[in-house]
Amino acid sequence: MAGIYPTTVSTVGNITKSYPMAMGVLLMVAGIGAIMMPIITGALSDSFGILAGMGAIVGAIILMIICVILKVSRLNMAVRSEVE
Repeated sequence: MAGIYPTTVSTVGNITKSYPMAMGVLLMVAGIGAIMMPIITGALSDSFGILAGMGAIVGAIILMIICVILKVSRLNMAVRSEVE
């Protein structure tokens, strides 16, 4: 899970240059996520077993990887359209 925050900050680097308050919002949302994820993991583990709790973490990581792939592919398409 530690790789999600640096990936997010590096992805929104241009936005935080244009809108300085965006970094504050990003930190707030990251803080809420840091509080909520252990709660969700614990609740799922209590109700359905440790596999479900760990599955929530795996799901969050898979979602992050999908978002990074989409961002990179959109960036590549934007660069290709500028070149043409």
